[in-house]
Amino acid sequence: VPRTSFNGRFTVSWATATGTLTHYELYESKDRTFAAPGVLAYRGPDTSVSLSRSNGTYYYQVRACNNDLCSGYRTGSNGVAVFRLRF
Repeated sequence: VPRTSFNGRFTVSWATATGTLTHYELYESKDRTFAAPGVLAYRGPDTSVSLSRSNGTYYYQVRACNNDLCSGYRTGSNGVAVFRLRF
């Protein structure tokens, strides 16, 4: 997870999981503790996703799934602070 974005666009990537899997699920929250449920930002086979967001700080966690059976969450070590600069 990058630390900052000055145009609102950034890429979140993660390591490939081992074992049999069908997809990854990436969740997004503005709460660094994920006390409130995160919003599903990506579901698919790739290990990175390009996102575009408005101003704010976003936190991410990912899990690997084999159909409906999913791993625990892996949370990014930092959030990304988005500053969409206007000229």
